[in-house]
Amino acid sequence: MASDSLSLRLDAGTRARLDRLAQQRGTKVSELLREAVAVALGDRPATAPGTDATAVPEYLTVVQRHTLALLHQVLGHLAPEDADEHRHRAEALQQGFVGAYGEEFTGIREELPLAECVLVEEILGMFEQLHHAVTRLGEDAADLDEETRDVLEFGGFDYQVPREGRMAGYVRHLLAGGLWGKPLADQVARHDRGNSHSPRLGRYQAMLDTYKIVTERRRVTHRQSSRLYEFTVEELREIAVAAG
Repeated sequence: MASDSLSLRLDAGTRARLDRLAQQRGTKVSELLREAVAVALGDRPATAPGTDATAVPEYLTVVQRHTLALLHQVLGHLAPEDADEHRHRAEALQQGFVGAYGEEFTGIREELPLAECVLVEEILGMFEQLHHAVTRLGEDAADLDEETRDVLEFGGFDYQVPREGRMAGYVRHLLAGGLWGKPLADQVARHDRGNSHSPRLGRYQAMLDTYKIVTERRRVTHRQSSRLYEFTVEELREIAVAAG
């Protein structure tokens, strides 16, 4: 496939950080940028594939290695029965054996980027407001057919899709921290603990786009912020239809 070149202007600080990251990963800045573009376009998951994938660094600074080695020495003293194991791990860190770092970072996942976290929070916020809007309709909610009401509920993410699986993990984390209300927790419980068993992100993003349009339209006609999310039956249908 033919390829085109693309110029990108960056401030000096950002370029320096990219150079350092590329050096740490043993790759080129151009490869980092190509990977970022692939993630943005959805051609590559933003997180490590597989539910048991770990994020093992290929580089640790001297200070990081020294700190972790000291921690193992302390743990070895506190738990004499595990002293040999901690001594072994401390040696790997002191000697800089990169191939042994996997033992140190078992269970650590690659970061879920901030943009992905914000997207999840926006999606949850939308479904929370949709729930309240349907509840406020009272008897008029009967004008929404069962299929529409189902679409207006948060159905979780697909655990089998790496990107959605990571988002589902963030949803569980947020709910466990009590950062969202009971209605969302109930919706997650009704949908196999947040496992949709089919891709949902595209549907949610389409709904979110329409939700924002409807909200901005209401912002113009309803000056009172308390009524901003009092969606009508027609507006709720409009948002539901966006799901496809």
